[in-house]
Amino acid sequence: MLTATARVTVWRTLFEELGIPSDGTVLLVGPPEESFAEMPAIPVLPGGHGMAVLGPPLDRRIPDDATAVATGLDDDAVDAVFMLSAWGDPALMGQVAREAVRITRPGGTVVLGDVDAAVLTESSPAAYRAALLYETYPWVGDRIRDAHAHEAMLGIELLRAGIHPVQADQRDLPMGYFDDADAYEAAVARGLWPGVLLLDEADRGRLLAELRRSLVDARFPVADVQPWMLAHGRK
Repeated sequence: MLTATARVTVWRTLFEELGIPSDGTVLLVGPPEESFAEMPAIPVLPGGHGMAVLGPPLDRRIPDDATAVATGLDDDAVDAVFMLSAWGDPALMGQVAREAVRITRPGGTVVLGDVDAAVLTESSPAAYRAALLYETYPWVGDRIRDAHAHEAMLGIELLRAGIHPVQADQRDLPMGYFDDADAYEAAVARGLWPGVLLLDEADRGRLLAELRRSLVDARFPVADVQPWMLAHGRK
């Protein structure tokens, strides 16, 4: 069973592997489709525009008009930054990387991540439940692969921003934990699965019905796990 402790441990283990101190302040910036503050089941203080702070509070609050390219935070403000699909337009990835490096303290960890669309869209629902979407509507998978076809740039932009050396690897990350089918269905309808918002209302309803059927024998709470490519290094 996925206890609250187990949920936190997944993320804490990732932080430890990336060299992020357990008492560090971490800025999380998530995809534009869904607030990252709602994704991981860890205690976070919601900020503006899909941002959240884990750990000790910041000296100043995140401005309401903050973005991934202009967080409004001071230089060297946090111990680590996670920017996960935070650019919308891949052309902004370099600006996001520079902003992430600017606000990270010397010795801190900077992470750029993007959904591993090739793995996600070509997998089966048994591996990643979100594959129901791409299995049912292959054209959505095509769109998502095109939109997330820049993962090689993650490490390049970190290098350009001053991070040396840079490592890149794939991680399965829990994007949410759900106590019942209704909560899971609502999160998918809001955009938990990349590309679901491309569907019209009728197709989205059919997809949610498929999700509901897939959860008949599920033992809740259920985690939604997705594959991500992460590029990371120390400032």
